Amino acid sequence: MFTSLIRTFQNLKERRVEESFTVVLVLASMAGGFIGPTYMLFLLSHGLTKLEANEVNVLFMAALFLLQTPTGAFADIFGRKTSVVLGQLFWSIGAFVYFRATGFWGFVAGEMGAALGRSFLTGAFNAWLLDHLATQGKKEEYQKILSRGTMLSRAALVPVAFLAGYVGENVSLALPWALAGGVSVLATIAAIVLMRPDSDHLDEKGDKPKKGLGALLSITGDSMKHVFKTRTIVALIVATTLLVFSVQSFNMFWTPIFKEGLGQKYLGALFALFNLAIAFGYWLASRDGLKKRHPLTSLIAICFFEGVPMLIASVLQIPILLLVAFAIHEVPRGAFEPVFSAYFNEFVPAKLRATVNSVGATFNSVGAITGLLVSGWVADRYSMLTTWTISASIILFVAILLVVLARRKNGAR
Repeated sequence: MFTSLIRTFQNLKERRVEESFTVVLVLASMAGGFIGPTYMLFLLSHGLTKLEANEVNVLFMAALFLLQTPTGAFADIFGRKTSVVLGQLFWSIGAFVYFRATGFWGFVAGEMGAALGRSFLTGAFNAWLLDHLATQGKKEEYQKILSRGTMLSRAALVPVAFLAGYVGENVSLALPWALAGGVSVLATIAAIVLMRPDSDHLDEKGDKPKKGLGALLSITGDSMKHVFKTRTIVALIVATTLLVFSVQSFNMFWTPIFKEGLGQKYLGALFALFNLAIAFGYWLASRDGLKKRHPLTSLIAICFFEGVPMLIASVLQIPILLLVAFAIHEVPRGAFEPVFSAYFNEFVPAKLRATVNSVGATFNSVGAITGLLVSGWVADRYSMLTTWTISASIILFVAILLVVLARRKNGAR
């Protein structure tokens, strides 16, 4: 183990791609982890209703909708490293604003900073990894490295979750935001120091991007054309948009549901448990056995195992079953991203990679906005568990859509 640590340190000194990606990702994930156990409780503690709390998140998603495509083009033109650094910096500003906020519009201001940061990060970080691997002849290792890095980032959330839960219950529900901002600053510094410049790595052919507003508009237009002329990309974006719609109720309501059933003092431990489940999902996605299957087959299975437990548990409404089902559904949620990202990028040219991924994320933001509004409305008028039943049903519908896509692609061969 000591030898492994020395080797990792040497690789960091050499700015090896995998280790640099993992360190920055772990720090960024830890920053977000500080607010995970207490986010919804923080908003509700200031007198917001469930719908109003979701509306704060809606404005975050609306900002993402407007910002993700132009910031993706920014990354393709001015460099993915630059975009990642700016993303972490603006995210930290948003967290510090949240720390000082006490009402709806203060929370919105914090969300705007976070949205700008998230927009710069969307597509750029993964594109940076994939492009550098491609220049080294290791493009086929992308899914494994992405899975491994994200697995470690989720595992790192375990101590963060316990600390955030303790601080939120015994000190202040606002303090985790300050801790999140501080760690995000560390992630910004790590990105500056560790990530290799990528101006010479934006295209496998060695093409360098043009600069300026004209180039920004040109690459945005080219990316939009590529998306809409590639049916598989359109189908995958539709599927992920529906999935993003469905998971909003899981993301927003797990804390009040389990607080009511178990008490606030256990939320940190639950957040740790759920992130371990997600980390296990990423680990499964890194296994060679999964990579041997067609990605669509894996994605169909992932949706099935995500939707079925939540559908059964939300209908039966047995507390212990809800807890077990929620932990189980986090495993396929973890496995989904690396499998989907590797498959999606098979249809994307390197010079458009960050922008095309950001276009997809823009449509996903529409799903998030509508999911937040619909789930907030349903929760206020019926119940939070009713939103989970609806969400689980939609996830299973996505599995059916992916089956149709797989059959059409097999028929086209």
